[in-house]
Amino acid sequence: MFNIVICSFLANTAFYASRININRQFMAIAFGTYLYVINMVIAVTILMSSNIILVREVTFFLTTGKLLFLAGLVIPFMLAKSPVFKEISYLKMAFISILIMMVVFFLYAVTFRLLIMPDEIIYFMNILYLLGLMIFLLELILNELIESSINTYMMIFSFFLLFIAQFYLTVLPLSTQTLIQSSVINAVALIILVIEIHAFNIEIPEAKNRKLQKQFNIYSKYLKRIIDKKTLLVREVNQKIIDELEYAKIIQQSLLPSNKITHRDVSFTSAYYPCERLSGDFYDIYSIDDDNVALYLLDVSGHGISAALMTMLSNNYLKSNERVIKRFRGMHPDKNLKYFYEQFNRMNFPDEMHMVIFYATLNLNTKVLTYCSGGMNCNPIRFKSDGKVEFLDQSRGFPICKLEGFFTPEYTSETIQLQHGDRILFYTDGLTDKEKNAIFDTDEIIELFVTSRDLTSREINDIIVDKINAQRGDLNDDITYILMDI
Repeated sequence: MFNIVICSFLANTAFYASRININRQFMAIAFGTYLYVINMVIAVTILMSSNIILVREVTFFLTTGKLLFLAGLVIPFMLAKSPVFKEISYLKMAFISILIMMVVFFLYAVTFRLLIMPDEIIYFMNILYLLGLMIFLLELILNELIESSINTYMMIFSFFLLFIAQFYLTVLPLSTQTLIQSSVINAVALIILVIEIHAFNIEIPEAKNRKLQKQFNIYSKYLKRIIDKKTLLVREVNQKIIDELEYAKIIQQSLLPSNKITHRDVSFTSAYYPCERLSGDFYDIYSIDDDNVALYLLDVSGHGISAALMTMLSNNYLKSNERVIKRFRGMHPDKNLKYFYEQFNRMNFPDEMHMVIFYATLNLNTKVLTYCSGGMNCNPIRFKSDGKVEFLDQSRGFPICKLEGFFTPEYTSETIQLQHGDRILFYTDGLTDKEKNAIFDTDEIIELFVTSRDLTSREINDIIVDKINAQRGDLNDDITYILMDI
């Protein structure tokens, strides 16, 4: 019973070693060494409690321990590959220990109690152990020479000592002196093995861990410095980009007209709210000559830098600085948009870039409005002085896009006679797209103007501005509109 308890304890120690990822070869050597020590303890116990004449029994247990030592070199590999021991536990390891000791005592009973030639059996066990030890020693040497594995010269030396001790015990006649000398050599070899196992699985890994931890701390320290330096650099670059965008915003908005303009008896109130620093919306209100005023709104696909650059470029093609060209295009919105479409297709813009536009000209004498839509998806709304509502949706046009080689659009202008007291709202879809900006939809904006027709454009504009400002941080699309009062 004492032998079973010790063997179970040592087997569980081997199990603990496997839990800390001990090298499998060392694990095998350790397990075999534990089994060898157990049988040495049994042999010593017999010597201490019996007569010296029981040298055969002592030799049997020592030799059995040696064979178990070899078996222990293989058992951990077998357990690792066996589906039964896929998850090793203390109970399983204890069960293995009990089975091993039961086999040992069974062999002892058969050999000594049934009088089956113990000398021949012990000699056969010694030869078997000697051959196994020689094979394992050769394997260690080859691994060291060929693969430069984890084996050390001291470990090879310890197995060489085991081999010498066993060879000495096998070739000489069995005696107490021979047994003691062989056991001393075995003890020295086992001590070397224990030292090597301890060094390679505890001392060396711990030293490596300390070194790695020290290196990690150094790397962490320098990595933090590098990250802080890079973060500062990114912030500086980001701030530079923000500053550049602010300058671009100032330039873009400097091209916009005043938000309150009056031409004779016609007043214009406008507003412009980009959802980012730069907008894809743009508009202008300018004089063609003394009797005619032109305006346009355009909405480039997307928003941000690319859309903003497109809006500023478009301004150069829609409004010429040359008086004759300015008058000719301004008085014919359809010809102006057709020219703009052709020039757009001559540019090397990305194919996906496009815009919608609404262009109109007002004669200040006759109050006739001539307009043309270039695919604008939100038609201007006319609020008559008598309370009726009318959409300016009779013109025909096409968005400004890169399709000249496949499609030639037609642009036609329409005219409408305005009356004193009329009010027209020109706007981009950001004002009435409730899914993007959650401010108005078309019906709500119409209701606002109908119920507030007694208010001035500036008063209505204040109402709209208040609603926009309430959602200013959540805008997902640019907002631009022009109120024209006759």
